[in-house]
Amino acid sequence: MSAGQQTIDAMNLRVETDIAAIEPLWRSLEAEKTSFVYQSYDWMEIIYRTLEAENKPLIIHGSTACGRTFILPLVIVEGLIRTVRWPGGKYTNICCGLYSRRFLETVDGDIMRNIVAFIGDHVSGIALLKLDSQPKKLHGLANPMALLPTQASQNIMYEVSISDGMDAVLDAGNGKRKRKTFRKQVREAEQRGGHELVTPETDAQINLALDDFLEQKSKRFAELGVKDVFSIPAAREMLKALAITKGPDGNRLLRLLELKVGGKTRAMYGYGVSDDFCQAWINSVTYDDFADHSPGEMILYLLIERLIDEGFSHLDLGVGTERYKQSWCRTGTQLFDVIMPLSPAAYPMVAGNRVKYAIKARLRNNELFWTRFKKLRKISAKLLGYNS
Repeated sequence: MSAGQQTIDAMNLRVETDIAAIEPLWRSLEAEKTSFVYQSYDWMEIIYRTLEAENKPLIIHGSTACGRTFILPLVIVEGLIRTVRWPGGKYTNICCGLYSRRFLETVDGDIMRNIVAFIGDHVSGIALLKLDSQPKKLHGLANPMALLPTQASQNIMYEVSISDGMDAVLDAGNGKRKRKTFRKQVREAEQRGGHELVTPETDAQINLALDDFLEQKSKRFAELGVKDVFSIPAAREMLKALAITKGPDGNRLLRLLELKVGGKTRAMYGYGVSDDFCQAWINSVTYDDFADHSPGEMILYLLIERLIDEGFSHLDLGVGTERYKQSWCRTGTQLFDVIMPLSPAAYPMVAGNRVKYAIKARLRNNELFWTRFKKLRKISAKLLGYNS
């Protein structure tokens, strides 16, 4: 048995630092349809290569003869306290491992605790495991990470079922208002030369669309008084690589959609696709003469119509409590975090982290507090000249 291998409950566990070394296993677990587009091989390969280039990959995978297989894609972030987390950080809406259905149907708490211990054996020094933003269910099956100590995440996932058609989606909430608003938006668009949904096809068109997106988001972040998460070069490299790269099906990993009114781009969405599940990842609007007519709501209406026509069953609008998400989704799904020590010296740090993230989750998911906080943040940004 090699140094990187260990047997736990008849499961062979290994550590890899190169995602390419286990590409066949990775793609076979993708085919099990128990994860999301963010965990796909092609998406994650780009994350490791760009955003996480300065962090050490720690890819844990295990298998048995009876088909119990899994992959935990992780990275080690160096510091006084070494942190083991999912790749992508704040740029990944929903996080989880990749599991065979056989694994999910038979796993127990002892197996999961032993896997955590195995991870700890491969991380030296003071270290903690922080696996956040996880759903309790993985396409109908229980997430095995919930067998470990958990706490509520600050993130809530907003997902809408679109399998029953547009009327059913609209009638689930505020349908009359949405139809009326959309008709008014179409009339306003006609006065400006009409509207159309455009998908940039060539690399040049995609790069131009992303330049528009980055400019729009930069202005919006400044107005809101928050840090521009796409200001760092690695994040921009990741974004462009996802939009340019084609997956095995021949489609771009990150599909872009632009709403043009009078020939001008007024709003944009970027989304990934896994089977019949669409996951919206980025969006932006242009603040111009059409901005008062809510181009963001208009493109979402049109996007849902298109996805229904294309046979999609679900649309994930991402994490974060926003009014438009609550308008389209009946309820939000509370995600959870796992924060555990990987060394005895990390126990005090873990306790502090658990308290900190619990407070953040409580405040972030309090609608009254969060609304007031955003208003205060926006006022502060204006006073300090961040959006000038």
